[in-house]
Amino acid sequence: MQQKVCAVGDYFTITREKASGVFVINPAITRMRISLEDFSPLDVLPLKTVISGMNYAFGERERNVEVRFKTNITNAKTGDLLVSAVFHGDALQLENDTEQLTKEHAKKLIDSWVKQ
Repeated sequence: MQQKVCAVGDYFTITREKASGVFVINPAITRMRISLEDFSPLDVLPLKTVISGMNYAFGERERNVEVRFKTNITNAKTGDLLVSAVFHGDALQLENDTEQLTKEHAKKLIDSWVKQ
């Protein structure tokens, strides 16, 4: 969060006061979806099909992590919505069904959004 404040602070004055000419920025991660990695064209080869099936059965197939981030900018005085933006992207994959999702999986993706 501190990195976002620094990025915004380069262009705007940051304040906690609601006054004329002040905007409120409301960022939120609105979706994190974990799904099985798609099959590749090579997975239809006979030997590869058996291996892929075994990986699926034993929980070794990688998981894709999809992240959706939404931010609204409103007028602090009137509450009117001025801008709404949605960012969507893929974070680092989970290696298997036992690996836990951590902030490190999404850090690179979110950092790239902050730099925009």
